[in-house]
Amino acid sequence: EMNKSISVVLPTNRDVEYLRNALYSKIDSSECAILSGELKTSALWTNYLRILNHQVHIVYGTRMAAFAPISDLEIVVLYEDSDVSHKEQRSPYTNSREVLLNRVQFSEKLSFVSLSLSRSPQIQRLVNSGFLQEYIFDSEKLTKNLPNIEVLNSKVVEAKGQTPHTRISSSIIKLARESLKKGSVLFVVPRKGYIPLLSCAKCHEITHCQYCNSPLKIVGNRQVPICVRCSQPNYNYKCPKCNSSQIRANRIGSERSAFEIGKLFPGVIIRSSSSTASDGIIPLINSEPQIVVATPGAIPICPDGYQLVVVLDAYLFTIFESLDTSSDALSQFYHFISFTKSKQDDGECIISGDIPPQIANSVVLFDPILYIFQELTERKELKFPPYSRVVVFVSTGDVITKIMNRFQSQYSDISLFVVMGPYPLLKTNYASQFSNWGKGLRKEDLQCLIIRLPIKYSHQLADDVYKIKIDLAVKRKLQQTKVLLDPKEFL
Repeated sequence: EMNKSISVVLPTNRDVEYLRNALYSKIDSSECAILSGELKTSALWTNYLRILNHQVHIVYGTRMAAFAPISDLEIVVLYEDSDVSHKEQRSPYTNSREVLLNRVQFSEKLSFVSLSLSRSPQIQRLVNSGFLQEYIFDSEKLTKNLPNIEVLNSKVVEAKGQTPHTRISSSIIKLARESLKKGSVLFVVPRKGYIPLLSCAKCHEITHCQYCNSPLKIVGNRQVPICVRCSQPNYNYKCPKCNSSQIRANRIGSERSAFEIGKLFPGVIIRSSSSTASDGIIPLINSEPQIVVATPGAIPICPDGYQLVVVLDAYLFTIFESLDTSSDALSQFYHFISFTKSKQDDGECIISGDIPPQIANSVVLFDPILYIFQELTERKELKFPPYSRVVVFVSTGDVITKIMNRFQSQYSDISLFVVMGPYPLLKTNYASQFSNWGKGLRKEDLQCLIIRLPIKYSHQLADDVYKIKIDLAVKRKLQQTKVLLDPKEFL
């Protein structure tokens, strides 16, 4: 209905490009406006003015599209809400999901739609509370369009009589050769580069630069280790722990993986797609059978779907110190599965690596609710997000003490009010997240305070944080204080 408007918020510019191609084949481009960081400033402001002047009915784009001032807006659509790209990395650290849900609460006629292959704990909580209604595709149609899915961990590999802990097992090589007769094969590698992380071959200690103590990496075949930060080559590296000069690969990147896979499949076209690859990120491949080695955010579209998708080093998706690590990993695996042909066309997807059995079961059954519902039940018992709100303050000791006293005097009568800290900043997960401190401040001098409150105090907590920031600005201490609301890493 062209008298009403819709806004679609997508995680990445690649998704925006795909939606644009799909829309312009069916809808006049004058009815649409794009809000994306990749647009030039002039084009961005032109689209913004078109929205203000009520000249468009469809607005889509990345995070900034969530703030679009659209008249007669009736539907807001959020695609893949668990994608990290929906989270603004700079202050005030807004999340597209929270922005859109707030807009819905302040408008009676506005509807919220979340589209995703998986489901985040935050969306599942809203479904459980009755705020959102769930729609699930017909299970029979979904099953027909799914590929054959297998989780290949070390126990399964050993049971097949093969060498366990092999990165690319002989069964994967055999299946890939058979699949190349029918179509293309995709290998997904979690890390970009050649060898992004090194360790000592004797004691397995992570190698560090002798100049700045940052990790070392190797950027090409027969190259010396260089620092990931200062780029200084470390010619005569010796482990400070065992004095050994021998190093080994701790992580294998996409370019090294393409090199190894090329030796396993002589005569086959091998293409590497990542931000560090020679060809960069490849948007689309042709129908000619080939092998593509890509990082998660750089997978090219195959017109007919990939005959085989192999996710290497799958365990790396599950080792982050974050509350949402498991749900994010599950979302990633479903995303990879979506690139595969259906089982009717002999499509196969293999998740290679030792991942938790709960995630493995949910992947094989292609049932995201199976795992998310169980995790949400555990979070509810522990009063973890999304059943609570968390705010993190990082500042000097005197500021942190005043903030802690203020919260304790105001919320001390609430039974589920929790104060964690203060802790030295360098002993937390937030040390690498913040920068641009005031003059003369070092991270060694800063402390971290974590406040947790039940979800029903959300608005009150936000108001208190706003007042604290105003007080700090008046006292000229806001620059040396960082505030983070609902971080993924809060333990």
